[in-house]
Amino acid sequence: MTDTRRNPMNVAMKECCNCCSQTRALCLQTMQSCLKKGGKFADAKLCMMLMECAQTCQLLADLCSTGSGGAAKVAEACAKLCDECARCCDAMSEPELSKCAESLRRCAQACSQVCAKIVA
Repeated sequence: MTDTRRNPMNVAMKECCNCCSQTRALCLQTMQSCLKKGGKFADAKLCMMLMECAQTCQLLADLCSTGSGGAAKVAEACAKLCDECARCCDAMSEPELSKCAESLRRCAQACSQVCAKIVA
């Protein structure tokens, strides 16, 4: 019997799961803050992207926590969505959104690592 705790794929999945959970929470908090601020911060495209990222991160965290074979496709989509959302957040030139963008980029990197390990 192999010790799955030392399996590099399991380590990558666990890191991705944790990163996705943190990013999900931050996306939801940032979206709520943007809506409260109003004006340019309540932009529908930005708020929808934050919500989509939060939902995709939640789905991937769930898949990673169970070691699902379907995680690779969702991780690929999550990485792309997080990168795109990070660019939108950066474009707003606001500290709270910049913090969210950093988390989104870390999440995209973790997702990409999961994809690379599954494909390898």
